[in-house]
Amino acid sequence: MGPDLLSKTCEISGEIQTVQPKDGRMKDFSNMHFLKGSLEEAMAIYLEVFEIKRICLGNDSDNVANTLNNVAHLMFTLGRKEKSLKPYGKLLRIRQLCQENDCLTVGVTLGNMDNVYIKQSNQAMART
Repeated sequence: MGPDLLSKTCEISGEIQTVQPKDGRMKDFSNMHFLKGSLEEAMAIYLEVFEIKRICLGNDSDNVANTLNNVAHLMFTLGRKEKSLKPYGKLLRIRQLCQENDCLTVGVTLGNMDNVYIKQSNQAMART
């Protein structure tokens, strides 16, 4: 994250309403890069958005979880399947903490992790 953006974010972290529109525009910008196929640019923006959300909203925020999902999905798309398991794991922990094991988003996250293991030909982990 650029030092100017980080310092500005930290200055206004107590005013979440001010940060959210800026964050939303960044998310839209990362989605635009994703749709255009500029995946590395999209990743850089998603990671910056993740840091802003984490600082302002806390590690266990639903908004942080949504961005982790985007980061993990993009890593998977970029062929970084092994690396995608780390954000998926953090995402799963947040989902289980906030929404318990019977929530649909927990199942979706487990399914996404299963896809990674299948692509790695790790059938033992895919079955767990």
